[in-house]
Amino acid sequence: MLRLLSANDLLEYAMQIEVDGAAKYELAAGITPEAGAAELFRNLARDEREHAETFAGMVRRGQASLLDRPYGQAMREYIEALVSSQVMPGPAEIAAAARAGEPGAAAFDLALAMEHNAVLLYQELRNLVGEEDQATIEALIVEEEKHVHLLTERRMAAQRAA
Repeated sequence: MLRLLSANDLLEYAMQIEVDGAAKYELAAGITPEAGAAELFRNLARDEREHAETFAGMVRRGQASLLDRPYGQAMREYIEALVSSQVMPGPAEIAAAARAGEPGAAAFDLALAMEHNAVLLYQELRNLVGEEDQATIEALIVEEEKHVHLLTERRMAAQRAA
């Protein structure tokens, strides 16, 4: 059965991903033994909170639903899995990775998975919103891709130091 997944549904999912991401980065920052990694996680948490507010503003305006299109159940389940941490790492996984003592390599891998999944969702979302919001979504994609680069660089530096 085909169910309608609106752009506003996706915006609300995206907002929740950002809220959850900020909480996970704060958790990782608080328990990561390496000071530089902790600072990076705190900065990423701040960015994720800002992204959540951006999505919240788009939801409040309610303009995105103009370009709704139907999606099958598989797409809905994929997006719900992203939000419910079945695809994104949960707090327990982040905590275990951050405590691992390998200058955060496992935590970086989990963070990279979160960022990659967010980019995939936002690329789809960009195609569903009106012109006014497409530039905003594109800017968020660029920021999430920047997070991927920062995390990758930090992880590579940690590997070189080990």
